[in-house]
Amino acid sequence: MPFTILYTTHPDKDTARKIAKKLLEKKLIACANFFQSSNYYTWEEILREDKETIALFKLPTQNVEKAEKTILALHPYDTPCIITLPVTANKAYEDWLAGCTKP
Repeated sequence: MPFTILYTTHPDKDTARKIAKKLLEKKLIACANFFQSSNYYTWEEILREDKETIALFKLPTQNVEKAEKTILALHPYDTPCIITLPVTANKAYEDWLAGCTKP
């Protein structure tokens, strides 16, 4: 089964958890991992530095479009980062992932 990781950034862990909870309730993802980060970027011609939470959402590739729509509907950023990473995993993990999700 094709398997994807969505890499997303959020203003804080609470926001990332809220989005992860909705994706889990809809059975679009099997799990989420969170990491704290410091980010440098340019926004509206100004160099900025912020703390953010990175979320990795693990899901079947067939659920990517629905997951992206859900993230966009809940995310507070004007331009949220949603990066799609196609990956492979061991068969037992992919079977577990498939059993936790639905199309």
